[in-house]
Amino acid sequence: MGRWGGWFAISLGLAVAGGCGHGVVFGDLEASGVRVASFNLRMNTVKDGLDAWPLRKDAAVGVMREFDVVGVQEALPGMLAEIDAALSGWQRVGSGREDDGGGEACSIYYRDGRLECLASDTFWLSETPEVPGSMGWDAACPRVATWARLREREGGARFVVVNVHLDHKGQEARVMSARLLLDRIGDLAAGDPLLLIGDFNVTETNEVYRVLTEGGLADARLQEGVVVDGPAATWNGFGRDPLDRRIDYVFERFDGTGAQLLEFATLDGSIGDVLGNDNARYPSDHFPVSALVRLPQ
Repeated sequence: MGRWGGWFAISLGLAVAGGCGHGVVFGDLEASGVRVASFNLRMNTVKDGLDAWPLRKDAAVGVMREFDVVGVQEALPGMLAEIDAALSGWQRVGSGREDDGGGEACSIYYRDGRLECLASDTFWLSETPEVPGSMGWDAACPRVATWARLREREGGARFVVVNVHLDHKGQEARVMSARLLLDRIGDLAAGDPLLLIGDFNVTETNEVYRVLTEGGLADARLQEGVVVDGPAATWNGFGRDPLDRRIDYVFERFDGTGAQLLEFATLDGSIGDVLGNDNARYPSDHFPVSALVRLPQ
């Protein structure tokens, strides 16, 4: 059995159960904290052959069900429609990156029964963030960030999630996007705990990482006292590339809010681990990364 939700079982003593589309069975979700994940779904393209989206989508949805909030990347409109139909009891916010709202999206999904969205928006990672479809600096394509201010329906604790996918080619665009994110985060946090999640397309040696961590954000995986499970690497290339690159992150800004980061995991299970069969392929070419957060009461 792969590492699929087992990190919660380690700390909470919960049982793991198989079954198509259900995955891990958790105990008292509200008591354990809010589970926030970043998951690059890999776009829908026939070029992926046996790893194409139609062959992975059930497992990808099964993965998403393990969390309370999921920020997805590379989500095309048709993929989002399929996920919407499969995730009963969830809501989605976020616009696609093109000027008409289409194209790849960095949408945020959340459990509607547990959380309500107080506000949300999408902005473009460019010199003109409010202009839909705008490209920034040396970026190869438009890039967006989506944010949501969420509140627990029981207890009323609030927090902010920002979901992003930085450019895969333009280093200047990545660095300037990081600085733009820091500027926006200062206003968005407004005293609430904040999580910046996503596919940053850089490793820890890149200037982007330094800009973010020196700008007041903490790398959730590296925080003292946090239970960590799973490999450091997040890019798996559908098993064809070396497992040696960490490019998906959860950053947190909790200072003075009373929020506590409890656990962090990179979930490296296979499709078979999620659906309870013998399929050894991965649900995506990225592993999801997730943080378990105890919100202030």
